[in-house]
Amino acid sequence: MIAALLAVLLAVAPPAAARRAAPEAVVIASAAGERRVPVRADGRGAPRLAAAELASALGARLELHRPWLELTLAGVPFRFLLDAPLVQVRGGWRPLAAAPTLQGDTVWLPFQVVAEVLPAGLGAAARYDRARARLVVAAVLRAPLAG
Repeated sequence: MIAALLAVLLAVAPPAAARRAAPEAVVIASAAGERRVPVRADGRGAPRLAAAELASALGARLELHRPWLELTLAGVPFRFLLDAPLVQVRGGWRPLAAAPTLQGDTVWLPFQVVAEVLPAGLGAAARYDRARARLVVAAVLRAPLAG
């Protein structure tokens, strides 16, 4: 099933984030405070962020259970399939500009996660400001709702 899904997704044009230049760093503004997360290029020049740095800046939980990496923010899990350009969020699959990769003890996520995936998955509670390279996550998302 995953192979068929990959084939379909790879035939689609790259997401918008893949066609835009990435900043040297992004500012993450959340209830955890304001943190600057560096954006680095992979061997092909594609922008990426270290998953642990991003999770720390967001105050999110990060768990690696190969082949999956799960970043959970306010009870919303974002499930990344390592080495495949896919993320599962809110029961659906979304294509990524590049595959999340594990190099040494660091998992790298494509920049698109900050610019598109988190805002789409969190809805009105998150917004990426491309001009300022800033992701703002509403303070209400600090903890999941009870019940």
